[in-house]
Amino acid sequence: MEPKMIQILVLMCELIAIGSAYQQCNIICGDPPVPSHPTPRTFGNPIRGKAGPKGEKGEASESCECRTLMEEVREDIATIKTQLARDLYNGNFESEPLLFQSYNVPAKNFGIKNGNQAYIVSSAPRHFKLISPGLCGIPNSVSFKTESHPANYLRHSGYLLWLMPFEDSTLYKQDASFIPRHDLFYKGYTVFESVNIPGHYIRHANQRLQISNDDGSELLHKDSSFRHL
Repeated sequence: MEPKMIQILVLMCELIAIGSAYQQCNIICGDPPVPSHPTPRTFGNPIRGKAGPKGEKGEASESCECRTLMEEVREDIATIKTQLARDLYNGNFESEPLLFQSYNVPAKNFGIKNGNQAYIVSSAPRHFKLISPGLCGIPNSVSFKTESHPANYLRHSGYLLWLMPFEDSTLYKQDASFIPRHDLFYKGYTVFESVNIPGHYIRHANQRLQISNDDGSELLHKDSSFRHL
């Protein structure tokens, strides 16, 4: 499946699920609950129903079943996104340019500093295209190709990640290839395991991107979890 189509399906699933939840809320208590995240833009008139159980328009009772319903919707959406992410990484493809967002520092994404050093950054993040299989040729592996310099890939060297020009060598191809592990530590987030140093994941430490062995710590699990945007 093409990456663009996957992104469209994700959006459609979210809209359908949220719309259905709001309709059910109108039936149950008269007004939808206030979303946990603000809606960036509203088209037309806001949804208004009859007075809620408290008798105040726009307010749902603390015991309103809609809150449970909306939580179930969020879980369903996360499950759908995970499955679509698996589809994205399977097969032969080159993705659209993507940002890779940190789990525990969500304001920061993959980026490059000092010419070729990989970091998580809050300004001027780099977009990368995922190619699969990765340069190593292993099925379901991926490589990160920068959008601005298509002949350059992220690779590890000395356990640190660098943006380096392509080299037609086995070592380079393996250093630049990773196996995505979906939902390994956190639902909706992917961990990227080194192909040639198994058990080592891309993580950030002092904002520098590197590969580290899984020591079982919560910090490493957070540092090594990313999602694409």
